[in-house]
Amino acid sequence: KKRAEDYPPALQKSLIDFFMFEAGFSLMFVKSNLNSEDKYYIAGHLFRAISCLNQVLFAFNNVYCINEKKAVKMIETFEHKPENYVHKVNRIFELLGFSLVECCDMAEQLYNEVKQITSQFD
Repeated sequence: KKRAEDYPPALQKSLIDFFMFEAGFSLMFVKSNLNSEDKYYIAGHLFRAISCLNQVLFAFNNVYCINEKKAVKMIETFEHKPENYVHKVNRIFELLGFSLVECCDMAEQLYNEVKQITSQFD
């Protein structure tokens, strides 16, 4: 337990790099399937993309992400995060039932906000 109190910089960088790639990878599948109207498939990739962004924000703020339960809510307490993160994440999933294009655009915008925040780490 004592060893877990420190957040190793190498772990932080590795998690940020890996999960930013994974978030972008999932968003690629969202974008390429917008015309399919396969909301189930798109929702899966949106969930995966947001989960990856959560991991990035946890790592960037030197906090271990234990699980997805309440992760978005916890991010709101972090120093480094997109403004209104909870609202933006919730809005993405609300839009899923109405406009896949708008939903995708919001997810991509959130991805870019997280990327901008973490760019100072490079």
